[in-house]
Amino acid sequence: MFHRVVALRRVAGTRAYGENKKVFLRKLKQLKAIDSAELLPPSLFENRVVLVTNTASKCGFTPQLASMQKLHAQMKDRGLTVLAVPSNDFGGQEPGDEKEVEAFYRTEYKVEFPISQKVKVLGAEAHPFFAALEEHYTSEVAPTWNFDKFIIDHLGDLRAVYPNDVDPLEPEVVEMLANLLDALPQNKAAEVPSPSAV
Repeated sequence: MFHRVVALRRVAGTRAYGENKKVFLRKLKQLKAIDSAELLPPSLFENRVVLVTNTASKCGFTPQLASMQKLHAQMKDRGLTVLAVPSNDFGGQEPGDEKEVEAFYRTEYKVEFPISQKVKVLGAEAHPFFAALEEHYTSEVAPTWNFDKFIIDHLGDLRAVYPNDVDPLEPEVVEMLANLLDALPQNKAAEVPSPSAV
């Protein structure tokens, strides 16, 4: 089931979709690493929960990169992939080339999580992941500004969208991620008590 948290995040705004789309991991696997011709490693997506955020260096929400790094540090070993997808689509706020973008993220915010190539997130030239959001749901799910957040579960389904004004460390986001991580096969197996412990 998918949840959309609307821009007025403290007001009721959850919309549920019953149909599981399971297409988003395939689309994410088409992203290349920043400043590279190589695709991002498949291990970033296999049996993992993915937090995808369309990012920009010159946005008022850019400090959320620090929150994304904290999530990465706290949850990567449980199966979370935090992925920044730089885009210049909103307000021209990611104008630099990919070398500049990567240097800024890594130097200013100590980012260790993966950064994809710079892509379009809107319109006819949108990357297939972002085009699929609108195709399989509606335009209300597509990015509305920099730092919208998309949570994809290990099966490839979109589970939640958080708008740009929701920090990745807010309890509602952390709880959603924790619940999805608990459901990962490798984490469920770790919870099963051994026969000798019973």
